[in-house]
Amino acid sequence: TTADFSPNGNDATITGGATYVAGHTGGPSDFALDLDGVDDAATTSLTLSNIGTFTMAGWIKMSVDQTAFSGLFGQNDILEFGFDVPGNVHLWSNPGGPINTPLEATNEWVHIAFVGDTSGRTIFINGEPAVTGVAGTPLVASDFFFNIGGGGIFRDTANYFQGQIDDVGVWEVSMSPQLIQGLANGTISPVPGLNQEFAITEFTRDGNDLTFKVQGTVQGVDYIIEESDSLLGPWEEITDFV
Repeated sequence: TTADFSPNGNDATITGGATYVAGHTGGPSDFALDLDGVDDAATTSLTLSNIGTFTMAGWIKMSVDQTAFSGLFGQNDILEFGFDVPGNVHLWSNPGGPINTPLEATNEWVHIAFVGDTSGRTIFINGEPAVTGVAGTPLVASDFFFNIGGGGIFRDTANYFQGQIDDVGVWEVSMSPQLIQGLANGTISPVPGLNQEFAITEFTRDGNDLTFKVQGTVQGVDYIIEESDSLLGPWEEITDFV
């Protein structure tokens, strides 16, 4: 198996002869799946049925253009993502239908993501929006499950990807373009606890009441906010906020 590093426990089962190789950062603790395009995949028991918003993201590396309907990640019949023909990234959702953007094999790591909510769906390549389509939410129900690199993404079986996949994340929220950019440039990690930035994006004051919005958090992880009169402290946890 390959572990789910979120608190949700959606570990994946490795099928075929998939192996581990250095991941997109090249760091000693970063490993990617190397998939042969024949029978390798990571399959799960996670279902995305009936969700209203979504984000999926990951890193891919491929030295060859993919065959038709090579899957990256998704769930058959409701949220399918991969290559429908060589050189064309294809997102299909039910409802919503297809949206497409070109992507050729370069043998370099590429960050790829998509989001969806009531305003529409967008595919991002290396943190930049590549194409936007009509809304595709809420998703209908499906008897299949979320898979990575094959094992049934566009169909009930097969759809095998040839190349490497790293740090796949699934969120039941539609991330902002700023958050997607953070995932792509490494300032935000999809893995809880790994060098994440916690940014205050809006700040207002009304008397003694402070209101602020933050980005850079990971779902399922608890964060503590502290205050101090000086940089050197002492720092104390703030508990009287909502």
